[in-house]
Amino acid sequence: MNVLVMVFMLVCAAVIQAVAPSLSALGEARLPLLLSVVMYYGLARDHRLMLGAGILGGILQDALSLMPLGYSSFVYCVAGWVMSRFKDIVFVHETITHMLFGAVGAAGATFLLYLLIAATILREYPLIAAVHMSAGGFVLGALVAPVVFRACKRLDQLMGNVGEKESSWSSVP
Repeated sequence: MNVLVMVFMLVCAAVIQAVAPSLSALGEARLPLLLSVVMYYGLARDHRLMLGAGILGGILQDALSLMPLGYSSFVYCVAGWVMSRFKDIVFVHETITHMLFGAVGAAGATFLLYLLIAATILREYPLIAAVHMSAGGFVLGALVAPVVFRACKRLDQLMGNVGEKESSWSSVP
């Protein structure tokens, strides 16, 4: 049931992320919904589920964009792994943690993706545009991650993947 819920969350996030418009004021950054699902699994769940979410989320991201297949999977798995390294030393179930990790994760993932693309296929993309898009990702990640974390947690609870006691977040009733 864990895998089925994870796939459902990733597909829903991919559809919303694909149809949501990007803002030029934020460097044309997209809503980091898929990354937020991966970060949820990195912070709140098992590392095997996080790696599965990272690989599948990255494939969905690359399939819906003009990205070479596998680049986003690598970046998402790195971001999820970094998030999972902090789960024992942060307040995993607090909104401020989700905002901070969402902001830093989205900005870092955007910039790492730029570095991968610039090193391999796209040498003409200016660095200032990547920094602008990373800053936009920072803002969007802070806004989107808490919402995605709550939705993922609630769906996991409804499906019986986690119990109320195991995942009682103070910010969610």
